Amino acid sequence: MKKTSIFLLAGLAACGSDKSSGSATPGNPSNPNVAVDPNTGIVDPNTVPVPGNTNVPTTEPSATGFDEVKAASYAIPAATTFTGEKILRSGRMVSAGGDSYKFNWAGTSFTCRPAATSVSIKITAPGVSDTSSQYLDVFVDGQLQSSPVKLTRDATSYKLALKDTSPHVVTWVLRTEANYGTGVLTFNGFDVEGGDLQQTATPIAPARQVEFVGDSITNGYGARSLAHSPVLYRDSGCTTDGLYTPYKQDSTTESASLAFSTLAAHSLNAQYALVASSGRGAYRNRTAPPSDVPGTATPTMSTLYPYALHPYDTDISGTTIKAGAINAWDSTAATAANWQPAVVVLNLGTNDFARHGTNAQDANLEASPVDPAAFTAAYSALLTKINQTYPSAKIIPMAGPMLSNTQKTSATAAITAAINQADPGKAFTTAILDVGVQAVDTNNDTGCEFHPLPTKHAEVAAKVADAIKAAAGWN
Repeated sequence: MKKTSIFLLAGLAACGSDKSSGSATPGNPSNPNVAVDPNTGIVDPNTVPVPGNTNVPTTEPSATGFDEVKAASYAIPAATTFTGEKILRSGRMVSAGGDSYKFNWAGTSFTCRPAATSVSIKITAPGVSDTSSQYLDVFVDGQLQSSPVKLTRDATSYKLALKDTSPHVVTWVLRTEANYGTGVLTFNGFDVEGGDLQQTATPIAPARQVEFVGDSITNGYGARSLAHSPVLYRDSGCTTDGLYTPYKQDSTTESASLAFSTLAAHSLNAQYALVASSGRGAYRNRTAPPSDVPGTATPTMSTLYPYALHPYDTDISGTTIKAGAINAWDSTAATAANWQPAVVVLNLGTNDFARHGTNAQDANLEASPVDPAAFTAAYSALLTKINQTYPSAKIIPMAGPMLSNTQKTSATAAITAAINQADPGKAFTTAILDVGVQAVDTNNDTGCEFHPLPTKHAEVAAKVADAIKAAAGWN
């Protein structure tokens, strides 16, 4: 099979600020049209229906929102030599000929070093719309800019004015994931005005590379929430229309740049890749009722992992990817692209062990209880696949912050069983990394759909970074 996948990585620093506030409308506790906590299955009595079958939260969000500077304070040492290529591409991609590459995994980035009055990134996004779109975070000399770039269907180029014509390292990061668009994005290079592109700083053989495999938490879903979600309440910052609809997603609140994964990589001065997709599990996914169970048309992360691009509906046949629809991402392609991570952090289980629907006969029971044996089998197979792709990498199985205590106990037992199946001698896996259970009743931990805010991501990132250092033997 012809290999056209490429994976080139470039590290960057994250720092910036974005503080916002919002308002809410009091609810009616007696109204029967209520939402359900997606983690516990507990009915929220404090929601009120509005036209369109949506709900608004009942509490005032924090007056100050959150400070992204605190969460994104990890810094990468500034480069002192510039000997690399003029264009750096970071992430799983497929060559589209010339300087063009198809991509769509969150966290994918493109870096250049213009000495010019402006630089434009050329990207086509034929599938995005005004209601469900994708964004790029922009970093200039390692600083996260306050305004992201919104990709639109008709635009083919996005210009960034520079403060002077001195060389500046500029990086664009896809902060949103594939489900926010309906087509694969294509990078077509850079244009500069009033100058040219200089060489960028990149080592010939990167010493530190980390891959993160996971779900919405790994991608930073809800990390830029404008309001918070105290326990049993909802967050108008989850959607641009200001109305809450269970499981409705909004790309404005997602930022892979603020996720624990990228923050941990920054703190280690490591190159990184995210291979993650919201709502996915190892053997079953988490969606709005009726929930996904094995046998439906939505592939799990175990199915998605081996591919260079995240698939769309047209690429899926049952629970698998149609033959030839997407290039495989295997060890041969990884080696050719000089991508051999020392560590792979695997954060799956939150969606597998989350409550899936309500039993019609007993509201205290799930409609589709988790099958620990099925999870163990799928997780074990994924461990084996990762090991086959990166034989020298250590895999860190992670128990994520959104698992409740009860769920975490069950998930940890099943993950332990999977490790014993795939790697009984612990040759390529480490002990399970438990990053704790996030608080859902504070303004520091929880944002959209109970997902972590940047402060919690930063806390988790510190623990993940320590585990990576230990696994890789880095100082």
